[in-house]
Amino acid sequence: MGIKQQGIKVKMKLKGKIIYPGKCRGKVLFLHAPLSFYGGVDPDTGKIIQDNHPQKGKSLQNKIVVLSNSTGSTVGSWTILRLAENKKAPLAFITENCDSVLATGSILAEIPHLDNIPIKLLAKIDQLALEQQSINFSPVESDYHFQPKTEPGDDFIIKLGGSVITCKDNPQPRVNSQAITNLAKKLRETKRKFILVHGAGSYGHQPVSRHNLLKRELTLETRVLWSKVQTFQYQLNSQLCNIFQENKLPAYPVQPSAIFRKSGQNLILNPAPVEFLFNNNFIPVLYGTPFFNFAGKIEILSGDTICLMLAKELGFPQIIHLTDAPGFYLKQKQQKKIIKEIKTFQWPGLRQPAIEQLKTGNDTLPDVTGGMIGKMDSLIQAAAAGIESYIIDGNNPSSLEELLQGINSGTRIIPD
Repeated sequence: MGIKQQGIKVKMKLKGKIIYPGKCRGKVLFLHAPLSFYGGVDPDTGKIIQDNHPQKGKSLQNKIVVLSNSTGSTVGSWTILRLAENKKAPLAFITENCDSVLATGSILAEIPHLDNIPIKLLAKIDQLALEQQSINFSPVESDYHFQPKTEPGDDFIIKLGGSVITCKDNPQPRVNSQAITNLAKKLRETKRKFILVHGAGSYGHQPVSRHNLLKRELTLETRVLWSKVQTFQYQLNSQLCNIFQENKLPAYPVQPSAIFRKSGQNLILNPAPVEFLFNNNFIPVLYGTPFFNFAGKIEILSGDTICLMLAKELGFPQIIHLTDAPGFYLKQKQQKKIIKEIKTFQWPGLRQPAIEQLKTGNDTLPDVTGGMIGKMDSLIQAAAAGIESYIIDGNNPSSLEELLQGINSGTRIIPD
């Protein structure tokens, strides 16, 4: 039963990425955990047999199966094909972060499959209709709420830039304890709950850039250097959490590489540990870090990417970035003009001038995660997902205080 407003039944339509085309209508089986098809599904009965899976015993047959992704061996693709051959297969798959096993299985078995869908919206849905690139359904009256415009009092994710919390221009790692203390005091005053993510600053960008680590093969020397970089991240995170704890804030460190993984080209997040901490009134603290990709090479999992994925997965309406700049700006006649509001459709027209500005600028500090351009790219993705973001001056704690009161002194990034 859908929501009624002035006698009109509300329908929702979500567009996604087609893995295998098709149309169908049917009952939804929403899986609350990833599923291994190899060893986790009986191809003769279509039932889930995976130990410890919350829906063990449920049948996939003739259901529209909604799940974040699959896990396990690539043999899982052939299990999906066997399900189809035995007429025990699902009607369709709806996923958020499709992996190669599930994609291959859908294609082999010719099962309609739509990816890039925010599946949390479907957690209470009984039936839906799949129509090639979109799904249609009626929200459940008691569980669905229209997403309001962000107002003071909403929970948020805050990103503390590495250039704010460390002395980024210092050749050796050095924390800016006073800046962290000032921000901790401001955050302690707010009544709003938040997740905190921080950058690496001089604890990451300098050593990675100085040794050109991202372009070098793994040898004994580079393994030692990467290990030192990771150790630096632990040190910075520990110092920041200690300062927050001294200010009576329950900052709880979370190692990002323990909850993020690569499946093919897809970055997948297990948000459960963060969600548990947040729901129990801790402040989860994550940070940008070295990260092994699907090819066994090391890349950087940036704080900006962590913010984006946490906001999408956990349904946060707002991301606040504290940087060493007062907002996103373009220079006009040698004057910095902050752009107060940017919508997603405007970014392509601003991105190239910003790149040219960087080429002719004097900023020589290393940033191995893309700097302001990379940050804006991430926030535009957030806006496309309906998440509002702000870039404000992290060196001025009053900027944060004012924003939490509804006064924006920086740049606001919003959907079209």
